[in-house]
Parts: sequence; structure tokens; C-alpha cells
Amino acid sequence: MALARPLPPLWQTLMPGLSGINGPVRPVLNLPFLQRLAQSTPFAALAIPSLSLPSFPSLGEIWDGILKAVPKKKTSYMKKRTRFMAGKGIQDITSLNKCSACGRTKRAHVLCPYCVDAIKTNIFRQINWSIRRPTEKQSKQLAREKRQYAQKNRTMEADPREEKAAQILKHTGWTFKKSERKRGHESSESTR
Repeated sequence: MALARPLPPLWQTLMPGLSGINGPVRPVLNLPFLQRLAQSTPFAALAIPSLSLPSFPSLGEIWDGILKAVPKKKTSYMKKRTRFMAGKGIQDITSLNKCSACGRTKRAHVLCPYCVDAIKTNIFRQINWSIRRPTEKQSKQLAREKRQYAQKNRTMEADPREEKAAQILKHTGWTFKKSERKRGHESSESTR
């Protein structure tokens, strides 16, 4: 038994509400799944009784809106962050002072962490109280300052080598120079 008219495409059979008031919908047939739906099916058994569904706009009308909704120029997340956080970068610390006790650089209105560590160590007798340690550069600078301080004190004081030699000569009575021997001999006679 042959049918008098050809069957509608499968998508019209499954969704009869789409072909109602708005007229026949002409889908874009570039997509492969729409091409398959547009082909007519020989199975009359797939015909579903019509349901009253609300009418939807055609795919052509929706397609224009979809294309217009896509942004043309995308702004990356990183660009947005740099624009919003432009002036809020890492700022320089300008309020620095030298600690009056140890001479290290510290922030103004903040206790010197090295002095606090030294006080805690002296009070509680715990070595390595805090994690803060002088950096390699700071330790070199402290060693250099210690050497300069010792050198400065040596230039102001008498030569310790001469004092040591004088103590040795005092106990032994030996002298290395004739002038010192005479002076040492005279001074020993005057003390007698």
C-alpha cells in the first residue's frame, strides 16, 4: 500500500510544534546532525500525535542573535588584573632607621628583630630563639665593621706587641738593643 504524499522530515515529525504558527522552519543544513534530521524517514510508525507546544522562533532568527553575542575582542584575565591593580604594586619602604643598639637597619616605629632576639636569648637562655638570621651580605658587613672597629682601636692604643715584649723583657732581664739595655739597667738601679 503506497502512501499518496511523502512523509515529512523526522524533525518535523518529532517536534510538530515548531512547524505550527511560525511557518516551516528551514534549518541551516551545514551541520551534519541537521542534515540527517532533514531527510525523510520511511517509517510511518514514528509519527507521534501532535502536542500543543509553545511556538519557538526559527533557527535562523536565533542564529543571528548567537553570532552577535560573541565578543569580538577578548580581554584576558591578566590584562584586566593589570588594569584594575595598576597602582597597587609593591611599594618601596621609605621609613627605615638604624637601630640605636646594634646599628642594623630596621623599620621606623618597629622594634629591631635582632635586638629582640638577643634579649629573648639572654632572658630565657635559649639559643636560636627566632628564625631571623643575618643574611650572608649582612654577616659579611658585620664582620667588616668588627675588623674596622678593631683596627681603629689598635691605632688609638699602644701596640700590644710592644707591651708583650716589654713584659717578657721585664721577667728575663734581656734586651735587644744597647740603648734599651742602658735604659733598662738605669731604671733597675733607680728602683733599688
